[in-house]
Amino acid sequence: MPLWDAAGPALSGLPLTLVVRRPDGVEYRRVQVADEGLGDRAFAIPLLSGAARRTWRVATYTDTKAAPMGETAFLVEDYVP
Repeated sequence: MPLWDAAGPALSGLPLTLVVRRPDGVEYRRVQVADEGLGDRAFAIPLLSGAARRTWRVATYTDTKAAPMGETAFLVEDYVP
């Protein structure tokens, strides 16, 4: 997930916090992710086998007291190999 400014260049060294919420809205995990170079960051979200099914949400913050700068969602479903 690269972080860009309005002019287009990638921002480096800016603290970035990810907040993961379960489908019921309860905070599951909060982590500050480090810049991996050129403003890029990555974080794996480990889920237990009994994790709640449905839509989970991830919000991205530069300041956790302000509105999120971005949000995304992912779906957790049953998997039968």
